[in-house]
Amino acid sequence: MFYISFHGGSGSNSLNNIHIYNNDGSEAKPSKLLAQGDPKLAELRSFAFVNGLMVVNAFKNFSQLLQYKATGTPPFTFQQIWASPKINSVDHPFDFAFDASGNCYLSSQDTGVVTLLSAAATPGPVPSALTHNGVPSSSYLQGTFVASVSNNLPNIPVNASVAVAQPLGLAVDVEDGKMSNSVRGLACWNGALLVADEVAGMVKAYSVADGSLLAAVIGLESPVHLLIHGSTLYISTKPGVLQVALPKQISFTTPLNATPYITSDMMSAAGAKSLAGMCFGPDPKSSATQTMFVADRKGNAVYYLKGSSLKPFIQNLGDSPEFIVYQA
Repeated sequence: MFYISFHGGSGSNSLNNIHIYNNDGSEAKPSKLLAQGDPKLAELRSFAFVNGLMVVNAFKNFSQLLQYKATGTPPFTFQQIWASPKINSVDHPFDFAFDASGNCYLSSQDTGVVTLLSAAATPGPVPSALTHNGVPSSSYLQGTFVASVSNNLPNIPVNASVAVAQPLGLAVDVEDGKMSNSVRGLACWNGALLVADEVAGMVKAYSVADGSLLAAVIGLESPVHLLIHGSTLYISTKPGVLQVALPKQISFTTPLNATPYITSDMMSAAGAKSLAGMCFGPDPKSSATQTMFVADRKGNAVYYLKGSSLKPFIQNLGDSPEFIVYQA
């Protein structure tokens, strides 16, 4: 089965649930993964079948990471809130990732930081990379693991009292008094947290042990979504999808080089407009073969890779798809 979250919101055509599709792209029955009710759902983003089912409920008035019981037949029932603005670094979250020790990392677009959660509703300690010069942990928003380059961001209740310069800090883009772009996708790999710094045009690798910067993929155009499949990192960017072979251990001594995987020419030939979330699943024409599926936000569609071409998988979706997950 394929699972898709959508842009959502308050519009009449907004889809504020995770929708389920069969392996041939047809809508499944039941078609919605989450039970409606409390908490109210709007603007769902990243989700994953870990700890049952974890879902980002991104609408600014909610700003939550939710946990659901993923047992039986959908719709699944709500269990607890893992993160909310009660942790002041959480505001308009986008993506999350768990490391091998069970720590959770959550990116928030409006605070421009990555929050460490050591357990449900429990912010973790600020890492030594941010405090080693005598800066107290209290200078940062609660649970800050990767800080922002700015401590004067608009429309958030509390700002950090310190800013962290590039490359350790995450870049932000403020337009007309509003956050425009900032931190996006996350992934964990063998002791490293990978972070899409959209504004800086980088994917940065931080040590989960101390928050230090280990390496970076540079020169990217608007990196947003990250996916690790096997030992390869896939990055969705404005001109397409890039791939990076990951070493067993990431360090400055091993450069991270990106090469094209889905090009702008492939997008143009298929009519794809703006690639977003990615996953691997069975080829619709040959179920024994695994291939990439990618959401097209502006085209309201999902494509899959067939050889060197993108092929339509699901078209005419009712809203803009954000994240896509395959689960057998």
